[in-house]
Amino acid sequence: MQRGSGIYTCEECGAKTRETGEGESLVKLCLRCWETAGAINSVNDGNMTEAEFEEMFGTPFPESERL
Repeated sequence: MQRGSGIYTCEECGAKTRETGEGESLVKLCLRCWETAGAINSVNDGNMTEAEFEEMFGTPFPESERL
């Protein structure tokens, strides 16, 4: 195994990261961005409220992500 071969850069935030077993490396995201993207999808699908998103991530739901 080559040293550093499991590390990649998150395409959303630029963090150096590696696969955690959640599948995030398939889309080149860090775990935090992967979870955020999933929560954004949940809000837009009606399975989570914007208030729940804010409570989970400590930030308002991104205006640019509203459908």
